[in-house]
Amino acid sequence: MIFENRNGALVALRSGEKLEIRPWGEDSLRVRATMQGDFTGKDFALTEEYKRTDAKIDIYEEDFWVGDGSIAKQPIASITNGKIKAVVNSEVLSHFIRMISRYCVSTTVLTAALFPKRADA
Repeated sequence: MIFENRNGALVALRSGEKLEIRPWGEDSLRVRATMQGDFTGKDFALTEEYKRTDAKIDIYEEDFWVGDGSIAKQPIASITNGKIKAVVNSEVLSHFIRMISRYCVSTTVLTAALFPKRADA
């Protein structure tokens, strides 16, 4: 999986799939996915104007257990916009974290449809 910061959006690329997460107003994110190589440019949803914000994007590697007892590195990325954060690992959009006051509420996202595990990957 390849992660990129493209014009303030977190983009994940793998096997012809593209996932884009961008800030969408205060404390919110817009998530889009496509198998078409690129988005059509047509906004079928979320067409209203929104306040532009600067998000923080981090792209790095972390250790993970392979299963045979060894440790390997896997790419991971996150995007934070105000009080919301999305974390993406090499397989899926793993979870959103919404920060409320001093507390964090983590919501696991089921994403088999975004990046299903493939035999050819």
